[in-house]
Amino acid sequence: MTKREEELAALRSGERPCVRSGQYWSKEEREKLLRDFESGAGISELALELNRTEPAVVQELKNAGAFENQSRHRGRNQPKPSGCPSCCQCPVCTVWDCPNRGKEFWDAGTVR
Repeated sequence: MTKREEELAALRSGERPCVRSGQYWSKEEREKLLRDFESGAGISELALELNRTEPAVVQELKNAGAFENQSRHRGRNQPKPSGCPSCCQCPVCTVWDCPNRGKEFWDAGTVR
């Protein structure tokens, strides 16, 4: 295991606390974060360099608009569509003519 990998393992396990954990990001840190991320640096590498946790780095990149979530937010209490029987459990649907049978989510749409 390399020294960098050992540092990362200690950071993830909590053996080594982040020096900057809980502190505000400075303008210089944000600029360095974006510059390094755009040049190909990984999240773990950035976390070690900036003495931050990996989730903090990801959150700051999201806040800066460097990337977006790749999945949409799912609402938990959405009503089922009108064509779907009330007894339907679409991911494991037993109603053969249900329009949502076989879809991972009942509102997943169609594949073209």
